[in-house]
Amino acid sequence: MKKLLKVLLVVTLFLGLAGCEGDNPPVIKKELKSTELGDRLIEEYGKVAEITSAKRDYLPDEIYEYGLDYIVFKGAYANGATSGFAVIVGKDNMSKVYDYAVNLAHSKYKDLQGSEYGISTVLYNDSIPMTVSISKIELDNGDYIITYEAIEMTLDDCIKYAG
Repeated sequence: MKKLLKVLLVVTLFLGLAGCEGDNPPVIKKELKSTELGDRLIEEYGKVAEITSAKRDYLPDEIYEYGLDYIVFKGAYANGATSGFAVIVGKDNMSKVYDYAVNLAHSKYKDLQGSEYGISTVLYNDSIPMTVSISKIELDNGDYIITYEAIEMTLDDCIKYAG
């Protein structure tokens, strides 16, 4: 009788697991993508006094297939903390990564207002205070660097600091 119960338990577990497989999305095995330009970005971020940490990380699921490299950073200005990322991306996928960054800002922070400044979109809510700068820099080879920086400052404070 115990053997029968063990067999029944094993069969039940097997069928239960097999039945769940169809409901789960396929798991994508991520690799840490890297480029020489990403290595240089990490070095340059390291030279900025306000940046306390810069390192390569795995691309987020939403843009994993588009990005060539992903650098995250953290730091602090006199008026507030900062954090963000830089994505190296081919020209054909630039708008997908740029749109991801804009949507990320709107999903993380409420009631953002926006302004365009050349190659950058600045989204801000002075009542939080929070300013998010999203830039697209075209490289000589046609690829882009998309940067996203969230700064705990009002827009005026950011402009004064940068000025």
